[in-house]
Amino acid sequence: MKANLTDEAQRKELAGLFDAAMQRLDDQGSAS
Repeated sequence: MKANLTDEAQRKELAGLFDAAMQRLDDQGSAS
């Protein structure tokens, strides 16, 4: 149970980092 919660938390964190990275790329694309 604990492992599943940790795994889900890690996945959500990775998804958040990925979204932030994509947003950063989008911002750079619009700027240039």
